[in-house]
This record gives sequence, structure tokens and C-alpha cells, in this order.
Amino acid sequence: MRKLLLIPLGFIAFFSALYLADQYNKENYHPTLNEYAEVPDRHLINSIEQYFRNEIDKSLESMEQAIEAIWILEKDMNGVAAIRAEEVAANLEQLHKQMVEDSIDRGVLLMVFEYSMNNLAYAEIVVSQEYANSSQTSKAKRALHFAKSHLLNNNIFFERIEDSPKTLINRMDSLLKMDEISDYEYLSLLKEIDRRNQKIESSIKF
Repeated sequence: MRKLLLIPLGFIAFFSALYLADQYNKENYHPTLNEYAEVPDRHLINSIEQYFRNEIDKSLESMEQAIEAIWILEKDMNGVAAIRAEEVAANLEQLHKQMVEDSIDRGVLLMVFEYSMNNLAYAEIVVSQEYANSSQTSKAKRALHFAKSHLLNNNIFFERIEDSPKTLINRMDSLLKMDEISDYEYLSLLKEIDRRNQKIESSIKF
């Protein structure tokens, strides 16, 4: 009798494990919620370093990889977040074209990359807000963590930045420690990034 009882229990345990694995995979399948979110940053940093070393072909290849990675992120986004990711990809495609046709001013190159990182951070904050609004706190915090990573990579690499994103990064750290994040706090972050981007956008001329 005990053996017969173990059979259905074994089936329950087996299918429960499959269900939990499926849920884990679904959660980690979203590139905006795992380490894949940082892939564009790595390619962008490689691209700019290679360009400054006059390794133009390698720089162009790294930029192509960054653009491809951004389009993968865009597929996991909706609404405003997707629009921001599309804007980043479009700007980088334009920059890529300019670099193929002719050399480009280094200052413009840095500004386009800074602008790209800011917009990727903006998109992740929007993703985070969407999860927060549906009470999915762990996912909301994960997306906010990667928004912070975009700004952190920006801050570490672009030493020329006068208006450092350090304040924004510190604010995100504080928000990540909270149990809940309000719409007001998300809106404040988005406005600040927009303010930074407006200053950059007015200076970019391909």
C-alpha cells in the first residue's frame, strides 16, 4: 500500500519540479531581466576603445554586435521602453554608417555612446515600473538594477562627463533597498535622464 502511495507522490514531485523549472526559465528568458541586458554596454565600450586605437574594422564589428544585442532587448520591451531602445539602435546605425563613410569627431562619438547608455537605462526603468505596477517586485528590482548598470558603465567609462550620473546611481541604490517603489520615484528618475539626454542631443551632429 505504501509503495502504491509513493507512485502518485513521485508523479506530483516530478511535475512540480518541471513547473518550477519552467517558471524559472520564463523569468530568466527575458533579456531585460538578466545579465544579457549588459551585453550592449560591453560591445559599445569595446567599439569605442578599438576606434581610439584606430582599429576601425574591429570597432565597426563591435558596434554591429551592440546594435544586434539592443534589438534583442527591444523585443522584450513594450511602449515607451521599446521606442527608446529603437532610438538607440537607429542612432548607432547612423553612427556606424558615418564611420564607414568617413572619420567622425571623437567628441560626437562619445556623446552618441553616452546618449545610448542613458536611453538604455531609461528603457530599463520603464520596464521596472511596469513590473512594479503589477506587483512583481523582484522583477521590478532586477530591471532597475540593470538600469543602474547602464549608468554605472557610463560613469566609469566616460570620464569626460561633467554632469556625472553618480547622483542617479546613488538614488537607484536607495530605491533597490525599499520594499516598494512609487510611480513618483520612477518619474523622477526618468525626468532626470531626459534632462541629461536633452543636453547631449542638442550637441550631436552627424
